[in-house]
Amino acid sequence: FLVLPVQSRPPFLAVDRDTGANGEIHYSIKSARGKGRFGIHPQTGVVYSAYTFTAGQEFDLMVRASDSGSPNKSSTARVSVQVSAVPATSEHAPVIKSSDQRVEVTESDSVGFLVALIQASDQDGDSLWYRIVDGDPRAEFLMGGDEGSVLLARELDWETQREYNLTISVTDGVHVVYTQLYVSVIDINEHRPVFSQSLYSVNVSESVPVESTLLTLHATDTDQDSKVAFSLHSARSAHSLALFKVDYQTGAVVLARPLDRESMSEHVLTVLVRDQGTPAKRNYARVQICVTDANDHSPEWTGGVVQGR
Repeated sequence: FLVLPVQSRPPFLAVDRDTGANGEIHYSIKSARGKGRFGIHPQTGVVYSAYTFTAGQEFDLMVRASDSGSPNKSSTARVSVQVSAVPATSEHAPVIKSSDQRVEVTESDSVGFLVALIQASDQDGDSLWYRIVDGDPRAEFLMGGDEGSVLLARELDWETQREYNLTISVTDGVHVVYTQLYVSVIDINEHRPVFSQSLYSVNVSESVPVESTLLTLHATDTDQDSKVAFSLHSARSAHSLALFKVDYQTGAVVLARPLDRESMSEHVLTVLVRDQGTPAKRNYARVQICVTDANDHSPEWTGGVVQGR
């Protein structure tokens, strides 16, 4: 069987705006149907299980997040767990798009910050599951089980550790492949660019001409050198990468090739903004492009010659 972390979406995290012990959060499962089947990491909030399940089963957990203040304060949240099936056989192993990535974070990056995106595909169309299996002894990073996003589970301390070598596994339930993520912690407390929105959405007709500007992203940097540069970082589907481009100066998302709603009606892009500092700071935003229908098909007869008597 598979021992996989079960997480809500977005990743199950609580935030306490206090500092010191008053802001240290600990997680526990308060009550649940089948509570004994699940555990929770007290620091990251990752819900896990070492039991076997049957596809289609559903469980509801009540999870408590408590701080370490005196007296301590707590709140609860409901987590719904759905058990998905894994294939008995699979011909092809998952393929990781970019192996052995290297990224930088600052010790001022907050909990939930997107550290990196691990992208993988499976020729068989199987669902993929991601885990950090080594290199994170203090559980400072977090991955959603069915997502390739690597997030900060705790704020990092440059004085404690400056380099991380995370081993990440990707499995389709049969095959397992691995990649490394090298994370460097930067001992600075400057500002990174900030998008005006974390998610941009736009509806676009499939008949819109190539080179049309679909929308313009905006980001600001409060540092002295406020110049920023935009780039298309990744997409939910590799097909989308060829259809769009991002102007590095203006942040304009431009159509590079014709759209076809019948082939794909929604595109989800990840755009990166980077400042001009040394080292450069970056941030990300999602862009959701919904393709609407245009009258580009004539009626077609289902048969050949029609005769009537």
